[in-house]
Amino acid sequence: MTEQDFIAELVDLLELDEGGVEMGTEIELDSMETMSVIAFLDESFSKKATADDLKNITSIGDIHVLATGGNIQ
Repeated sequence: MTEQDFIAELVDLLELDEGGVEMGTEIELDSMETMSVIAFLDESFSKKATADDLKNITSIGDIHVLATGGNIQ
């Protein structure tokens, strides 16, 4: 999945405005969005994430880091 495809998936999933969303775009996940991102990571990347893994997410890029095997501190 390219970065642009990744961003497009999250724009749709999180119902973000399409204009100008990039890896550095800041986000704040509510509980429903957290669950949606957990499912997205599992289905698209076979990554098992928990709500605790997502508690420090501040940007689209942070989700990408988790998807590609990194950790958010």
